Amino acid sequence: LRKAIEKTARSPETRESRESRTLVRRYPLQCDDRVVTFAYSRKSGGMDYFCKGAPEDLMRRCAEASQTEMARAEAWAAQGLRVLGAARIHHPTLVEAPAGLRDWEFMGWLAFEDPLREEALEFVKKLQKMGISLRLLTGDHPETARAVSRKLGFGVEDEALARINPIEKQKWVQSWIRD
Repeated sequence: LRKAIEKTARSPETRESRESRTLVRRYPLQCDDRVVTFAYSRKSGGMDYFCKGAPEDLMRRCAEASQTEMARAEAWAAQGLRVLGAARIHHPTLVEAPAGLRDWEFMGWLAFEDPLREEALEFVKKLQKMGISLRLLTGDHPETARAVSRKLGFGVEDEALARINPIEKQKWVQSWIRD
């Protein structure tokens, strides 16, 4: 992967492409649209938008949102991998809400493992031996959350909540503290 990235970064096409655009705006991740978007103005005119994010939110934007691609992302998530998609679109102007643009071109997936630290596994085992009920709150895909829960040795009484944003996580924790 490193060699492919380096080769792409050094290529004349990449350099020319990079030099022909200027980053104009970054659209942050939203709770209801887990995609980050970057808007670049082209020297030749118009805007290029690139986005990366959660497979289900990203694919809603894409013209050819194939079931095959979603199935691939789901399969990787079920293996415990984090999966992000990438897409792009050209538009004549800067827009306030690029999520509203349709017919994005799907570029591909990035699937990577975020391995559990050994000390985390040991800590979870200690808590379970003490009879403490555990909950996993994550922004990851539900299949990824289930796979991580299995790796942690969570039982059926333990809970894994996926696609939880930071504000929701805080509310969950506060509600458990009150109980």
